[in-house]
Amino acid sequence: MTAARSSRHVGALLPLTSISADGVAVLDDATLVRVVEVLPLAPLRMSGEQLERVGAAVGEMAAMLPDGQALQLITEATPLCAADVVDELQAGARRTSGALEWEGQGDRGRALEALALSAAAGVAEHAELLAAVSLRHLLVIPWRPIRYTLRRHVISRAALDRALEEHESQVEAIVAHLHALDLAPRQLNGLEFVQLLDRRLNPDEDRSAELDGVLGEPSEDVRQAAEQARLLREALCRSRVDDGARSHLMVGETEVHTRAVTSVPDHTWLGWLFHLMQSPYPFTLAVRWQAGRRASERQRARHRYRRIWGVERSREIRGRPPDPEASEREDEALRLQTELAASAGAGVFRVSISLCLESAGGRGGELARHARELERELLARTDARLHLPMFAQLACWRSTWPLGIDPLKLRRRYASRNLADTTPLIAARCGSPDGEPLGWARPGRTLERIDPFDPAHENHLMIIAGKSGGGKTMATNLILSRILAQGAEGGVIDRAGHYQFLASLIPGACVVNLGTDSHHAINPWEVEDVRRLGPEKLEYLLALHSFLLGRPQPDGTYDLEPRDHSQLSLAIRAVYRRCQLTGERPGETLLQEELYRRSHEAREDANVELASHLAQLAEGLHDYTGSGAGAYLADRPTSIPADSPLVVFDTREVGDARAGAAMFTIVEHLARRSHKTRITNAHRGPWGGRTFLVVDEGWKMLERRSTGRWINEQARRSRHNRLFLIAISQKLSDFLQHPEGEALVSQSSMQLFLKQLDGQIADIQRALGLTDEEAETISALKTIKGEYAEAFLCNGRRGRGLIEIRAGATEYWIATSEPDHDQPLREQVLRECDGDPWAALERLTAEHQPRRAV
Repeated sequence: MTAARSSRHVGALLPLTSISADGVAVLDDATLVRVVEVLPLAPLRMSGEQLERVGAAVGEMAAMLPDGQALQLITEATPLCAADVVDELQAGARRTSGALEWEGQGDRGRALEALALSAAAGVAEHAELLAAVSLRHLLVIPWRPIRYTLRRHVISRAALDRALEEHESQVEAIVAHLHALDLAPRQLNGLEFVQLLDRRLNPDEDRSAELDGVLGEPSEDVRQAAEQARLLREALCRSRVDDGARSHLMVGETEVHTRAVTSVPDHTWLGWLFHLMQSPYPFTLAVRWQAGRRASERQRARHRYRRIWGVERSREIRGRPPDPEASEREDEALRLQTELAASAGAGVFRVSISLCLESAGGRGGELARHARELERELLARTDARLHLPMFAQLACWRSTWPLGIDPLKLRRRYASRNLADTTPLIAARCGSPDGEPLGWARPGRTLERIDPFDPAHENHLMIIAGKSGGGKTMATNLILSRILAQGAEGGVIDRAGHYQFLASLIPGACVVNLGTDSHHAINPWEVEDVRRLGPEKLEYLLALHSFLLGRPQPDGTYDLEPRDHSQLSLAIRAVYRRCQLTGERPGETLLQEELYRRSHEAREDANVELASHLAQLAEGLHDYTGSGAGAYLADRPTSIPADSPLVVFDTREVGDARAGAAMFTIVEHLARRSHKTRITNAHRGPWGGRTFLVVDEGWKMLERRSTGRWINEQARRSRHNRLFLIAISQKLSDFLQHPEGEALVSQSSMQLFLKQLDGQIADIQRALGLTDEEAETISALKTIKGEYAEAFLCNGRRGRGLIEIRAGATEYWIATSEPDHDQPLREQVLRECDGDPWAALERLTAEHQPRRAV
């Protein structure tokens, strides 16, 4: 049997009367509708306790519904518009380039635009390869007035005002609860609501239609209200829908397949609807909760329990063997009765779950097969049927519209304790709403961004940990190339030469070989005004000298003794007082002279012990003064270019003895620089005025307690200084073996873990309080060389999740540090191109593919 072909305009199906400018819609039956956009929950790696806690919190939202009222929860997936991401990246780079062009640095601006183009090409490439999607999560709050006067689809003004007041009160209560769940609710305005409906009703139409003219307040005049509704529907309903086929709809040229969950799964958990959200096709998953009459449900539950209890006791009296299934029914009935009696908001809710899949371009056959696969998978995994009665496609499609309606009426009863499990407001999210692309979520295929300046973060500190070859250096290079293109500036403490090629691509960037290059030095004594020695600068200089002069302490640490600390503090202050009078430049030479002077005075005062101690301190500075091997760290004028966008501090030749001091000096230098660039360079693109510092093997700075305390203070102050600090190590335990390092890890807002060394998982789990599920995910991370690296991102309050970090064809050759094949090949091509890095990069991209893992 075949159905008669039926074609009509969508307007005949849309029960919409008006939408106001502030986003309140009125339906034909006087129902008011408001749409709120939210961030999703991320249940995949929650512990059992967390799932129970979050599920209870979500269920409390349903408890706010009065009898008969409903909520609709919607997740929409559309193909990621890579063009929008590309335009965003290029627009930011053009802004940066324009500012640099105006300042006479056009070459640098063009190089940064090229970096942005390589990032954009990588996003576009992998968006297509992975069938990437954009997810949108909506909460639709309808309100059907309990008492109203409806005359020919027109509600009276008095009734409307009462209904609006009731509706607004309901919306405010739900929005406040969503804020408590950290879901960042945002109410859609009228234009956004209309655009949302337009996308659903006209899937293959041009989205550029002018829609703002259809907004308006509902009218009491019958003719005016009818005309308003007609104009609204004409603007929104431009497609025709054909429901003549048994298996699908045709909405314009788009084939639409719909399904509904028609049975209750054997058991539910928060996140079981993920099984319906892994489609490579655009989809809309809609769940509608409708509160029943709570008093009637309580009475029904009591009667049911009494009936079952009576039957069971009768069986026992007659001596019949117990029936296990009957005992389960009795226990379930008791639990339901207890639950309904425990809270006024508890009840039994009517739940409908509808799924809509779309396909354009003649791929309907593939979509039909995919829909059947989803049916089989859901049945196998949950024992729930994904099905649709014959010729009900149209009603099911309408059930997914963001209007809170339920034409299909395929509802199942859920108690309050199971209701929250049916929320589709879930995702494997872990990125920030804004920021630079970092990777692709698994599962979900969404583009995850990193934004160290996210308002949700307490500071701008990120820890990256992973074994050698796990991809941490490539991930860091990718982050840097993407933020540099948007106007960021900063430095890298590099102990392996992994960032020099990136620096060679940017005019004005420089590589500083500390310890071997006599032309470069950093003077930590420098201040804007020698007459103003602040306590922070004094604390820093004392901490630096814990590296230069520190001695073993009774507790096993290596630091300044209290007497050293006191005498150095006095001497440092005296050096700055001397410079005020003489105009000299402060440095280690002057400090040494001051210590000798104070030693001589002590000897004249017959304080031989103090004189000897001060002389020992002064002699300990010989290596850091004048022509000493370490003078570049503390005695020579700073020679680092003040406006270099990227300074790579190569510390391979510094040696382990001075490595911590060198790192510490560099960190303070860039922290001082961040104060200036925060204001002077704020116009240079989206990241203008923001500074970054990457510290490889940064745990070396924590070997002294004084320096550790100073670094922790800088991390806390990073929000004020707009400093993005990245600390890298092969092992997180390198940080955790020091109390200051443990504090640094615990207060960091972001952590990125790649493939780990054996024995690290327990330390990571303990330090960050990860669940067993999250720890297991980190232990299973893998890196496929030449393709991608799996990483686990802990992004503060934004969530935790598994991502794939992938580089585009050009980005790969910028970021790779693979020592056996990639680096030698890049150096060879660079020589063949006469040292031109951009020509070498172009040739590498065109002629050489990344070396894939065998």
